[in-house]
Amino acid sequence: MSFGRQFVALLAMSLSGFAQRIGSVLTIVIGVTCAVAVLVSMLSMGTGARREALGNARDDRVVFTSLGAQGIGSSIPRDEADTVLNLPGIKKGSDGKPLVVFTAVMLIEAHRRVTDRRVFFPLVGLTGAFTTEFDPKFHLTEGRMFHPGLFELIASNPCVRQYTGFELGARRSIHAT
Repeated sequence: MSFGRQFVALLAMSLSGFAQRIGSVLTIVIGVTCAVAVLVSMLSMGTGARREALGNARDDRVVFTSLGAQGIGSSIPRDEADTVLNLPGIKKGSDGKPLVVFTAVMLIEAHRRVTDRRVFFPLVGLTGAFTTEFDPKFHLTEGRMFHPGLFELIASNPCVRQYTGFELGARRSIHAT
């Protein structure tokens, strides 16, 4: 007897008993379907998280962090950070200065516009090198570019829509520790 005939005979025998075992068969089918659905959703969550993490990554950018730091927990002293300015391969702007942006992150208090609930979110401070030359996608929709030393901030459109005190010309107190 050939393999094909054996397979068909075995399949026919297996399927003939479905009527007596309908509960067991449905339990297995539903269980396998649920397991596959969970695995597919976990794969899609992993893919989405990777895409989010690498969404702003570019071949021509480098991020320096202190040893062992993750996320915004890095701390590099200013004198050590300044050594980056003289590294070979650093792109220069139209003014001849290196296109290097130093950032400082702190938590800031805000109030939601709709519910007036107090929330905290990270405020990212940037040095003056952050321009459209550094990031061509950056553009101001209102106001002007900040001037270093004047304690000004640029708030994104979603920030202005969601929180009070970030409108153009608004004054707010920012307490850093």
